[in-house]
Amino acid sequence: MKSRILINPEVLSQSHIAEKLLHREGQLKELERCLKPVLHNKIPKSVFLVGPSGTGKTIVARWILESYFSDRSIYVNCGKYRSTHDVLKEILLGFGMVVHGREKTSDLIKKFEKIFKKEKVIVCLDEVDQFKESSVLWVLARNACG
Repeated sequence: MKSRILINPEVLSQSHIAEKLLHREGQLKELERCLKPVLHNKIPKSVFLVGPSGTGKTIVARWILESYFSDRSIYVNCGKYRSTHDVLKEILLGFGMVVHGREKTSDLIKKFEKIFKKEKVIVCLDEVDQFKESSVLWVLARNACG
C-alpha cells in the first residue's frame, strides 16, 4: 500500500470551503451583522474586505455566504469575469435566471433590477480590483440605494 501525504487533496482546491474557520469569529460575526438585513428583505450594508493577498478575505466571504445566505447571495470572481456583461450574466445565472449570453448588457441590467425589486440579495464581487469596467458597480450601487 502506498503512503499518501494528503488524505484529502480537495481541501487545497479553490472551491473548497472549510466547515469551520479558526480565529475568524470576530470578522464572521461582524459580516453576519452587516448582511443579516437581507434575510428580512431589507438592504444589507455594503462591506469591503481589504488586506494583503493570502490573509483569508475570499474564504471568509465565501464561508459566510455559504453558511448563512446561500439562497440570497451570489459570489462572482472578477478576476475570471471582467466585463459588466459577464458579471451580470454570472449574477443572473446564480439566481436561476435564463441567460443565453447574447443579450445586450442593458437587457441584463433590466433583468437584475427586476430580481432586486422583488427581493434583496447579496452580491459578492471578489477581486474587484481586477475589473475592467465600472458600470456594473453603478448598477449594483443604484439598486442597493433604492
